[in-house]
Amino acid sequence: MKLDINILIQYLDRLKVLEKSILNFAEDGINCVGTSPSTIAACDATLNKVAITGYEPIGEVGVDDINLLVKKLSRFNGNVDLNVNENKFLEIRSSNKTLIAILPDISLFKKEDKKPNLEYPGFITVPVDIIKEAIKDAEVLNVDEIKFELNDNSLDLISENSEDKYVVSHKLTSSNEPVSVRMPLDYLRTIFENISEQVSVGIKNDYPLFIEFKNNMFNLKYYLAPKISDKK
Repeated sequence: MKLDINILIQYLDRLKVLEKSILNFAEDGINCVGTSPSTIAACDATLNKVAITGYEPIGEVGVDDINLLVKKLSRFNGNVDLNVNENKFLEIRSSNKTLIAILPDISLFKKEDKKPNLEYPGFITVPVDIIKEAIKDAEVLNVDEIKFELNDNSLDLISENSEDKYVVSHKLTSSNEPVSVRMPLDYLRTIFENISEQVSVGIKNDYPLFIEFKNNMFNLKYYLAPKISDKK
């Protein structure tokens, strides 16, 4: 199929939290449902076929190192031909360059990954800049987690160590039940590295943090398990 390789790279960049997975080139677009090796993060991500001129549903493709594949694809730019031949070789061709890469056996991947079925009392629209600000605060304080506190009229993102404390607040217009969960900084950093618009967040005590980002190209849903710690 012919496609703009940069669009595929943008999609794969948003799957790095999984490290490896199966990409399903389905009728409606490319879909990936997977869980990180540590099971801390899960992702249900779709790249809409309308974003790819010349899209073809070629079935399932295994990727055993998403970061490495992004690096390989980044050696191309613009329109390319992408094919998976019967021997499960990935072939990408531009006007002056060709990549032929061996694909892993899909049978080696866990096939039981399913879309999480969790219920949340409601969802909050949060500007990504708020979350990225909190990530930078946590990095300055050299801590490995951010506390998400949902209060009656605000969502507070708290980074603290034994000496200092940052609080980034996002005001809300509706009342909410109090919630307090701690989230791992490294996974938050990876998820939000390539998201630049607002997201929808679902938050509930003892539940994974739900994060959804969608536009006319992508529909990305992340579930991030809370961090267990002795802090009070």
